[in-house]
Amino acid sequence: MFEGLLQSSEITLMDCCSLKRFEKLLIICDPQSIEIGSALYKTAENRCFETVMIMVSPANRQGRAEFPDSVIEMLRKFNVAVILLSSTITLSQIKQVVLENKIRVASFPEITKDIFTRTMKADWRKVGINTRKIAGRLSTAKKIRITNEAGTDFTFQTDNSNIITDDGHLPSEGGFNVLPAGQVYLKPLESSCEGLLVMDGYFSLARGKLQQNLTFEVQGGVVCGVENHLLAPELEKHFNKFKDAARCISGLGIGVLDSAKVSGNITEDRVSMGAIHLTFGKGLFFGATHGVSNPLEAIISRSTVFTDGKLLMQDGVLTQ
Repeated sequence: MFEGLLQSSEITLMDCCSLKRFEKLLIICDPQSIEIGSALYKTAENRCFETVMIMVSPANRQGRAEFPDSVIEMLRKFNVAVILLSSTITLSQIKQVVLENKIRVASFPEITKDIFTRTMKADWRKVGINTRKIAGRLSTAKKIRITNEAGTDFTFQTDNSNIITDDGHLPSEGGFNVLPAGQVYLKPLESSCEGLLVMDGYFSLARGKLQQNLTFEVQGGVVCGVENHLLAPELEKHFNKFKDAARCISGLGIGVLDSAKVSGNITEDRVSMGAIHLTFGKGLFFGATHGVSNPLEAIISRSTVFTDGKLLMQDGVLTQ
């Protein structure tokens, strides 16, 4: 296992973070991710000017959603940082430091040894090629259709906003990214969304992988029906609380990482090759500040995607 961690650590630091010999690296981990942190630390030996690893536990975060101020101040002294956490926390302060100091930060939320070892062994050059290919097709398409064997049959148009590619490479001028990466993001034109969505991977209210497929019927851009499911009562409470703002599809991503699989962990599920990553909740995508307070996230696996009737992806496999 440790050899696998070392291999994935080298790819993380050299390919994704572009760590240079004259740079300083900070590794932040918690007790559950310390073995991954140790592999990164060992990999960084003789690869950069200085490497520091610190461990932050929930106890010494003092119940805060952010890191302690001492960690934030320490971060300013480094060129590259890798954050490894077994849970998720708010990283708004980290992102502000990145903007002010041009630091490169890779964040691994809810990371495990298995997911890190498996996903980061990817050919990131190939991931870049695939994300650009999908983005190119989506940018010129008028109508996009998504199906899968479970019964999904869903169509929409884009709203002419930017299509964002996430190929796992941190920009040399500084930036923040969540790894593992490998996804193309877009925002559907809300009123154009129609059809059935059959979700079979991660779902927010399930706190992991769905044990039973969950089907949403979408008309005129909003979820108008939920097929009989154990989560139906909880969903109705959520929808009733936030009204139509919670029923719209505010973001959609297509996963392109062939070293990932749908495991019930949103960090991995969202980038798995052929996965459709859906975000339900108006105003919470692409930097908006209003809308529902907690968006729902869902995964559809092994999708087939058509752009203007032409096949782009079949059963989770990208066409040539």
